Amino acid sequence: MNTQNRPHVFTPKLVFGLALIALGLLLTLDQLGWPGAWGLFRFWPVIPAVFGLARLRQRGWAHLGGHAWLAFALVGLAAQWDREDLIERWWPVLVVWGGAVLTLRALVPPAPKPSDSCDAGNGPAERKP
Repeated sequence: MNTQNRPHVFTPKLVFGLALIALGLLLTLDQLGWPGAWGLFRFWPVIPAVFGLARLRQRGWAHLGGHAWLAFALVGLAAQWDREDLIERWWPVLVVWGGAVLTLRALVPPAPKPSDSCDAGNGPAERKP
């Protein structure tokens, strides 16, 4: 099987499903009286970070949504560390990051869709002489 035709395994759907499983496990541990179960919730910024990375892997490094999820995770991590001063001081870096992504999107052409391929055997559009 050609590696180009295989679907990506690391997708946003997979991350969302795993996040739901993790939330369900936390709720179960809390119901069973496990002390400190909700203390694990402080790692919530990892979920949007992994979701953003999955989006970037699936749709390309110029995908704006993936970068937005990563920025959201970084702000969440700063808030978890009780470092709101990082956000107050460094928020212009997020603006630069957004500008860099938009510039990248303007310079890099979008990846061709599988239907745009020039390979033989693409389907009904193929003609036989």
